[in-house]
Order: sequence, then C-alpha cells, then structure tokens
Amino acid sequence: MKTNEFDAAALAARRQRLARALGEGVAVVPTAPERLRNRDTHYPYRFDSHFWYLTAFPEPDAVLVIVAGKAPRSILFCREKNAEREIWDGFRFGPQAASERFGFDEAHPIAALDDVMTKLLSDQPALCYPVGADAAWDARAMKWLNAVREKARAGVVAPARVIDVHALVDEMRLLKDASEIATMRRAAEISAAGHRRAMQTARPGMSEHEIEAELLYEFRRRGAQFPAYGPIVAGGAGVQQLVGGAGDEAVGRADDQRDVSIGLRLTEQQAAIKRPLPGRADQPYEGLIHHRAVEPQIERDDGGGNQPLGRQELHVPELNFGWEQLREIDIRDGADEPGGRQRAPVAERQLGDAAAHDPKA
Repeated sequence: MKTNEFDAAALAARRQRLARALGEGVAVVPTAPERLRNRDTHYPYRFDSHFWYLTAFPEPDAVLVIVAGKAPRSILFCREKNAEREIWDGFRFGPQAASERFGFDEAHPIAALDDVMTKLLSDQPALCYPVGADAAWDARAMKWLNAVREKARAGVVAPARVIDVHALVDEMRLLKDASEIATMRRAAEISAAGHRRAMQTARPGMSEHEIEAELLYEFRRRGAQFPAYGPIVAGGAGVQQLVGGAGDEAVGRADDQRDVSIGLRLTEQQAAIKRPLPGRADQPYEGLIHHRAVEPQIERDDGGGNQPLGRQELHVPELNFGWEQLREIDIRDGADEPGGRQRAPVAERQLGDAAAHDPKA
C-alpha cells in the first residue's frame, strides 16, 4: 500500500476497536515529529507507526484524538492550509479536507490542541497517550490534567487513570488484516529482489557500500519509500557483525563471504531478510533462522476462535525452532568441520538478533 492508498472504512473500524478497548476515556495518538539534520535541512519524514495504523495521514504536526464511550468519535488535529509554506514544504490537506478525505468525525488546527484537550478531558475517567515515549508529550499530558484539576471547585472531575495507548494499539496490530498481509508480502517480495540483485552483482574487489547501493537501488526502483533499518552489509573480517552500516572494506577474494541484512518498510509494515551472499557459504544456518524468525504469525485457533498471539508467545516458538535447526546441522554443539566450534557463538548471537525483530515496529 502506498501512502496515498488506503481504505477509509477499515481505518475507521480500527479507531472504533481502540475506542472499545479503552471503554471510557480519551486516547491521544501523535505522529512523529520532523527531525532536523542540520540548520534548516530535515531528515526524510517518517510518520509514527501507531498513528499511521489508525489514520493513514501522512503529514507531520498531527494528532489523533479518540473519545471513547457510548458515542465514540475520532478527531484529527493537523496543520492549516498555508500557500506560502506549501511552496517550501509541499501540499497540506488542512483540517476540512483531511476530515473529508480520511473519514474523521472532526478536524481542528493543531494550534488548538491544548485548549480542546482541556475540554475533552473534563469528566472523563482516563487519559490514554504514549506514556514515557517522549518527555515533551509527558509534560504536555500533565499540563492538560492539571488544567482540568483546576476546575474541581466548579464540579469538574479530571481523569484518575493514565494508560499507555501504545500497549493497546500493539495488541491490535498483532492480528493482521488482509491489507496488512498483502503489504507484508509485497515488502518481502521487494526485499528478496534486492538480495537477488546484490547476489548477482557482487564481485571480488567490490566494497561494502557498492553492494549496499545495489540493494537500495532495487528497493526504490520497485516503489519502497526507504529501508526499515540501515542496511547491514559486511565483508571479510566484519561478516560476524550484527549491526552497523556498510563501510569501504573490499571483498578481496572470490571465496570471501559477504553478509547482508536488510529490512524493507512499506507504510507501517516491514519484512527483514539476512543471509550470506555467494562466496564461502559456510554459515548455512543464517538464512534458515531469519526466514523463520520474521515469518509473520497471523493467528491461532485455540478452540474459541482466532486470537492474537502475545509478543512472548510469538518469540518462544521461533527460538525453539531455531535451536532445533542448529542442532540438526551440528552448529550449536560445534560440528567437527572447519570453523564449526568457532561459529557456534556467532550462530547464537544471530539467532537472538533474529528474534529481536519486533513484528509491530
């Protein structure tokens, strides 16, 4: 799914699910801020995944507010139309167009957020926002609560409970719908295409960053916005590293191994692949472990209908699977083959690295 393609009805249904999960209260889900690279130059913008999951709204300086209860409603706060700024920053929907295009019940300028939140939180039992995710938002939420508490003599009651909205949305995202599954499959296809290109073009003497460039070219050519994380391309002595970007080290011999790990992101979904490139293929476990570790586990049948798996339930089976495969190929116990015992600790680290990928990131 591209950033301009979305199902407004499906997004509205997700917001209604969040309102039901909250029961009563007000949920606040901000998108990610823009980040300065230097002076007046920003990094390419990346929205917050939780916000996108509920809105598909692509602009910065935006906040989703969901008022739960008997008559739930969703409210967007976003930037106003500004012809001069749009010359520099690009198109803005503005509150009115955003409300119509994305199916919100209301929309207001982002500058009105603090005043409106004080009113919305009055006589509500709970405030649900990303607790601890950002110090500025923590301070802002406390400011809202204190503003409502100041109305106590007028009989206004402030929320008594504070809930982490990310925890509620994370549980929703564990069970993928058809649109998410299609996006994940597309991301996996493009990720695989990038790896094939890297394998086809890798030659002795190529540097790590040249192989990285082939990966990124194929990703962008096929419509991906950017990688889910920085490509990990290592050759020669650096092949055992778990994190880190591509460097200038050249792959000197025809039998040198190149190790490539990359995750591709489409909208809020991602697919990750890690494998050795052709050369000395003496670590056959890598592709096997990572293929299993990032395989999406969609649902289970526990006799009472399909229920989402918890994070721990997702990771324990993949770890158990990984160890069984390591035992089968005599890596974990140290096979009596060249380098077998030396590779065992590396296998353990890479298995842990595979399981560390968060399926909801």
